[in-house]
Amino acid sequence: MKICENPDILNIVYIFKIILNIAVVVAIVAVIIMIMLDVIKIITSADADNKNGKKNITKRLGAMVIILLVPSIISFVLSLVTQAAEYGNCIKNANQDYIAIAYANWASEYVQKAEETKSYNDLSLAIRYTSKVKDESLKEELTRRIEAVQKYLDELNKGPSGGQIIDGDAPALTIDGYFTTGNCQPSSSIKVLAEEPDPSCAINYWGNKNYLDSNSYVYPKDKNGKSLGAWPSNYSSIPTTIKIEDSYLSGKFIWPVTPTNGVYNRGYDHVGIDIAAPVGAPIYSPVDGTLVYSHWGNTVNKGSDETAYSVRITLKDKETFYGVEITEVFLTHLSGIIYRCSTKTECNREIKKGELIGFVGTAAGTATSSGFAPHLHMSIYNFYNYDAGLTTKQIDDLYDMRDGKLIKAGG
Repeated sequence: MKICENPDILNIVYIFKIILNIAVVVAIVAVIIMIMLDVIKIITSADADNKNGKKNITKRLGAMVIILLVPSIISFVLSLVTQAAEYGNCIKNANQDYIAIAYANWASEYVQKAEETKSYNDLSLAIRYTSKVKDESLKEELTRRIEAVQKYLDELNKGPSGGQIIDGDAPALTIDGYFTTGNCQPSSSIKVLAEEPDPSCAINYWGNKNYLDSNSYVYPKDKNGKSLGAWPSNYSSIPTTIKIEDSYLSGKFIWPVTPTNGVYNRGYDHVGIDIAAPVGAPIYSPVDGTLVYSHWGNTVNKGSDETAYSVRITLKDKETFYGVEITEVFLTHLSGIIYRCSTKTECNREIKKGELIGFVGTAAGTATSSGFAPHLHMSIYNFYNYDAGLTTKQIDDLYDMRDGKLIKAGG
């Protein structure tokens, strides 16, 4: 949203306008008092002409005119500056009626966003802006929707046995589970999966639905016996590093995965980018950096009908693009990972651009939902400020990407 549609900014400008108007009134009253004193001096002066007194009155009248014009002068000066033209609109829009409309718009936007992201951060903003909505009928509707999201998150955080959320990331719902054996969510009503599922659950389910060949996957473990997810059985023939064909943004980024049929098909706009690719397609680090974590979790899309592994990498050298200082890359919906670790200290591994880090998986939903579609989600953002990361359009621009473009990993 534009800055002059932000009700908080408009409130500040509104207060500034009130203070400015008060200051103008006080200044004018002061000038009038001084003019009256000058008139009294002229009347009581022995000098009938009293040129100095008349000159003072003229000056004070001129000052009064200038004071009256101050608000208009400020708006005019702001409008002359390219960046400040928008701020000029702030002064015009800073009135109670427009602010009420702005709060209603922002409240509606954040309620919708909270419903989509199921994020406590978005929910808190939705509550904050809704509390300032003047329209009672709209406020009642938004409050009802907020309560529904709040109830969802409260149930989510209880877990199947009231357990705590690990790393502050809420496990997502598994709807209509399909599995009755092993560490898979049993078929029942909506449940929360608090523990990492057996990766074969997802692979076998999608295999049974003929979306992929479940016999083409293996389930390796690391030296500590922890799952590395589902790997394609021909993993030994997959290069562990790739030749970098092309690089972007000062040479610091490469394309991480070869999309389906080698063609990039643009997805919906959000923070990050979705790259459609087959389950098991190799994913290569898009940057040089340090592995922060590589494990199951750190995404809301977690359930027994998928294998939601995630990787986060801190860039070796930060970069700025579209005004965002980039320090982190986050990749998720992986079917499997090459390295397993949960913290930067534990990982302590330098990752090279073009190094194999995992394989494409699926994201949430049932077999008939668009959420099934195998893809890699990649976010590029500043340290822990995920919501302020690059948008899909901005990442497209970073990679000089367009719908229908031929591209492959390393490109």
